[in-house]
Amino acid sequence: MFVAPSIVVGDRMPELLSTLEAADYCGLSPRTLEKRRMTGGGPQFVKLGHAVRYSTTDLEAWIAENRCRSTSDPGPEPERKASSTVPALDSCQGVSDATLEPE
Repeated sequence: MFVAPSIVVGDRMPELLSTLEAADYCGLSPRTLEKRRMTGGGPQFVKLGHAVRYSTTDLEAWIAENRCRSTSDPGPEPERKASSTVPALDSCQGVSDATLEPE
């Protein structure tokens, strides 16, 4: 059985948690982790077939990466996918001046 080297700690495999268990471990809602899987910026995870699992080592590393000293500290930049199919919210493509004028 092949195990990715980044997951193995020493000679043992870290505990793998479900999304619900990982959310509880981090004190977050499961939906937050689900959103972060889609948009980036969340902890690394493992896909085993359809199952998503989080290693406790990756969760602890992610928590450590997001430490801040104050509320004004911007913290790390969230990871974003290079090609997004979601248009920008401030985009006005496809809106002509005629559609903005009152009748």
